[in-house]
Amino acid sequence: MLASLHFDYREVFGSSYNEALNECFTSYIYEDSLSSHDSRLTIKNRVFKFLDFFAYDESQEELRVLCMKHPNLDEDPSRIELLFFSLASDFRLHLQQCNENKNVTKNNDIAAARKFVNICESFGVMPQGSSRMMKGFVFDKSVIGEGSTLLDVNLLTSPNPEQIKRLLEQLDPDDEYQRDDADGLTALIENIVTDSDDDNDDVNIIDRATQVLDARIELLRAESLKRISAWKAKHEQVEKWESDPKLLKLARQYHRLTSEASQHSSHHLSREYDRIFEGRALAVMYVYMSRVKKALYSDDNQVRTRLKKYKASPDELRELLNGSSDLMIAVYALLLINLSANADPIRCLSWNNIRDNGEVTTIEWFKARSEIWQREIISNSSPSPEQKACLDALSTLKKSLAFCSSFCIRDEQNVFIKRYKNNVRGVDYTPTTPAMKTFNEWFKQLCREASNGKWQSTPKAIRGSVLLLHALVTRDAFAVQEKGRWNEGSKMAEKYTRHLPEVLRREENIRDFLDWYEALLAVNIDDFAEKVGIDPVAYEKRRKQIINSQFGGIHCVDPYAGVQPGTNEGEACTVPHKCPTCVNRRNIFLASKENLANVLLLKNALDDLREGVHDQQILKWSFWIAFARLMVEKFEGAREHRRLMQEAKSIAESSKNPYQELIIPTTYKES
Repeated sequence: MLASLHFDYREVFGSSYNEALNECFTSYIYEDSLSSHDSRLTIKNRVFKFLDFFAYDESQEELRVLCMKHPNLDEDPSRIELLFFSLASDFRLHLQQCNENKNVTKNNDIAAARKFVNICESFGVMPQGSSRMMKGFVFDKSVIGEGSTLLDVNLLTSPNPEQIKRLLEQLDPDDEYQRDDADGLTALIENIVTDSDDDNDDVNIIDRATQVLDARIELLRAESLKRISAWKAKHEQVEKWESDPKLLKLARQYHRLTSEASQHSSHHLSREYDRIFEGRALAVMYVYMSRVKKALYSDDNQVRTRLKKYKASPDELRELLNGSSDLMIAVYALLLINLSANADPIRCLSWNNIRDNGEVTTIEWFKARSEIWQREIISNSSPSPEQKACLDALSTLKKSLAFCSSFCIRDEQNVFIKRYKNNVRGVDYTPTTPAMKTFNEWFKQLCREASNGKWQSTPKAIRGSVLLLHALVTRDAFAVQEKGRWNEGSKMAEKYTRHLPEVLRREENIRDFLDWYEALLAVNIDDFAEKVGIDPVAYEKRRKQIINSQFGGIHCVDPYAGVQPGTNEGEACTVPHKCPTCVNRRNIFLASKENLANVLLLKNALDDLREGVHDQQILKWSFWIAFARLMVEKFEGAREHRRLMQEAKSIAESSKNPYQELIIPTTYKES
């Protein structure tokens, strides 16, 4: 299969030089660091960009002619050196001027080419110093919207270029932000198109970006929960094996048989192996390794052969004994999503920092860059569904790693442990916490499975995605700051309320926003207007408007303004599904029991709707689905809002649901 990784440029370089380049390329492609076929294909594609430029660009004709003389290439060493230095420099300039590629792609391409040229130097195929002409690119990081999220993933399928072009034409060519980050906007639209099931160009880019972001987070959450559930069932089976005296007896018989193998005929051994392993090879071998031999799986040839003969998987035994990468990355991803935490601190999470005092469980992790401890406090009596999922996942992981952890020499208190070899000189395979690079590879595989092969990303994108989704849905920097656990005064939360999708939806009427904000902050203060010396009539009008003009917990400046297409000024708005991105929407959620009851009633109606219609038919309500879910998660997970949430639930349970009559019949009628 890997033969396709070789190339044939004999017509332009000659047989001898082509063979020499192939030898260098083979050395590169089979490095230990390129552990998968996918990694090798990626490097192949990047190196081939360099080789294609070398082989076919007009500027390199003189050098190609000289390469035909290989191995007598050094007839004029100073001229040869100059031409190769020019090749390296010209290729870098070619990449820099290629506007079709994103900045990160350009740096990846130049890095792969530089490594290949460096290997060619070591083989004597190119002059020393050529690779120094292929420095990476430095790009301006100040562009609004920079940051890794699931709206800028590595796409594994090709989006429709015509649809991308049509959506780009919807944007404002005079907008300075759109001009300054054209790469980012193109990437955003590529992501939107990739996850879209229809070819309709009449879409709101902000709405669709939010839908895609929410859907991708939920795909990863669902795939993680599915893996954790599967491993929970598998561990229950393992516990049965460990307590089965019959399996222990068979495992001891196998141990004795292998110890005395030289004393028995091959026919006798074969018959005994059949009796011991037939139909239960994995179970017997697991008990043999864990209870009799008391050792981790180390690719023992005898064990592997025995398992394969009886149709059992050596890989499954390795995962059961040495730690499962599938389970670990699922628990890891779920923690990142539900805790909105940074990737590396969670990788290094310790059991010492997960404490249960009976009333609450506290999960703490250290953020080295900020030199601060961050924490999630979970009520044991009433955890939110997301918090409960975290505790269940951690419990499943701890049980599955109990045997592996008993062999730890270091990292023995770390949550994520696997028999593994980090790149530490003199350290062999041992139970330890895998490197971040390994977690990245595992996470990419999780993404591919969750997206049905459409895209992949890295773990650091999760936190950015969760926070950006909160920014898009709430438009509240304070809510994002709370979700991100930043200290007061931190500017980080503002980054997410100015991310690219949010830039497209900037506030146009700042004065109107400030008027509303003034009323909002004082909505529960008696005689506020008189106390601060503002017009009490105007203030009271705004205050009532905030309280009364709402749908699902979101407040409207004026539901009779007729700002949405198809609505008329002076008539009540008839398109509430467009509230989340409407210019008349207020931007901060009022934490009142009435408001929360509204959200709960809306969420119940949308949950019922999802069970009764096709995914495509519910698309217009997807932003509301994200809003309702995030708001309920936020208040269920906050201990200080527990009483408020209980009161809101009581109101919701005793109220007729107005959203049932509005949303469901309308959707069915349209479908």
